[in-house]
Amino acid sequence: MSALDKAKEAAQQIGNRVSEATTEMKHDAAHSTDRATDATRDAGRHVQEAATTTTHVAGESGQRTGHAGESLLDKAAHAVGIHK
Repeated sequence: MSALDKAKEAAQQIGNRVSEATTEMKHDAAHSTDRATDATRDAGRHVQEAATTTTHVAGESGQRTGHAGESLLDKAAHAVGIHK
């Protein structure tokens, strides 16, 4: 095998290794992107769930406050002799 053939073979092996490394990096990047997308989707879902829970709690609290206010008004009206 001539020196030129050995150089060509070495260059081919280097090219193959570079190609394999590039393919592996592309796969790693795609996997990282998928994980980031999943994490973003999960975070968005958690934020939405927290907002929904907060809205429900606030609504229930408002209803309880309204009922307590009505009850207090009814008791005050009854105490002063005003009947509905």
